[in-house]
Amino acid sequence: VRAIQSHGEDLEEARAGMRAALNLSGVDRDFLERGSVVVREGEVSLTSWADAFVRNLPVNVAPFRYGERLTLHCGTARVECRVYPYEKREIPPGEGGYARVRFDEPLPLIGGLRFILRGYRRLENFGYTVGGGVVLNPRPPARNPARSSPAPLEILMGGNERERVETAVRESAEKGITVVEIACLTGLGRKRVEEAVRGLVEEGVLVISPDGQVFPAGEVEAGKKLVLERVQELNRREPSRDGFSPGEVVGGVRGFPRSLLEFALRELAREGKVQKGAAGYLPAVRKEEKTSLEMIARCVESRGVEGPTPAEISRETGIPERDVRNLLGRLVREGRAHRVRDFYFSAEVVESVAEKVRSHFREKEELTVSEFRQLIGTSRKYAVPLAELLDQLRVTVRKGDVRVLWKR
Repeated sequence: VRAIQSHGEDLEEARAGMRAALNLSGVDRDFLERGSVVVREGEVSLTSWADAFVRNLPVNVAPFRYGERLTLHCGTARVECRVYPYEKREIPPGEGGYARVRFDEPLPLIGGLRFILRGYRRLENFGYTVGGGVVLNPRPPARNPARSSPAPLEILMGGNERERVETAVRESAEKGITVVEIACLTGLGRKRVEEAVRGLVEEGVLVISPDGQVFPAGEVEAGKKLVLERVQELNRREPSRDGFSPGEVVGGVRGFPRSLLEFALRELAREGKVQKGAAGYLPAVRKEEKTSLEMIARCVESRGVEGPTPAEISRETGIPERDVRNLLGRLVREGRAHRVRDFYFSAEVVESVAEKVRSHFREKEELTVSEFRQLIGTSRKYAVPLAELLDQLRVTVRKGDVRVLWKR
């Protein structure tokens, strides 16, 4: 803003209610049109519908019916619109009610703005004005007003500041909302909103994420529950994975904004309910799981070169097979065990076998399955998968029916 004038006089500032002219730099006059407003960047956005309290003037001869076509005047803007009263109630002359108003063209609106509604037929001795109202929520959630209760709008209309702020956050739970956006939605000043949010956070009613999004605490708790279930489900499907990315986790949860779910995931990690590894997130080991984990580790270690399957471990320990598979995956990720086919071998046993194989290659250049079986003292059932495991670990390389030492 390069200059401000009011009634031909230069001013340093213009206040609410004043008629003023602005000299704006970097704005082409042809770009401006009726209804344009000057705002701080990011504070006000265009909207194609808003929830409002609408009043039908006593001089009007007809009620406002569901889908009533009218012309709306707000500030200097003039647009065609339709009025949809909540619960599909008509608004008779002389009465008011809550409604969703849809505009033919997007408008820049904030809560608390008043507007005039005009009809298409001139009223006797009055003109075309048939009603008016006040904007209560310029960014309402998607819902059918015919089947919805106007209870949130009643709070936005007549509640105290903290009630209005809390309702604004709940109304925006699907998208998330910042303090600046709350101020625009409610029409309250930013400082008053910041004070109200601070108090509600201290009471545990609201939660603020690191990126400044404000959410109802109850929604965050519900999101955390679903995110934790999602991590556990992914781990059950692929127990050998080293972790799951935030995208994999939150992408499978519906009904919550992504920003809330990502915040919920970080909160779960902070609380120790999930753990973050190099490859992503995994369920944290609960106290009762640690006992089961050690039982499984001892079972695998005791079997030596005859690596057990999950079913065999389940029968021996009494732990359900599904849980056995999940915990075996954790042993593999921690480097305490190796998996090949459906057999599991302890890391110490595998290293011992690898050392025997290296000793063999100091005297011979090749190793057959029969020689390998005799070398480690086991049957072909376990020798073949162990030989494949040594190939995977780059101890040996298979060439036809024999194996040779892997060379870097």
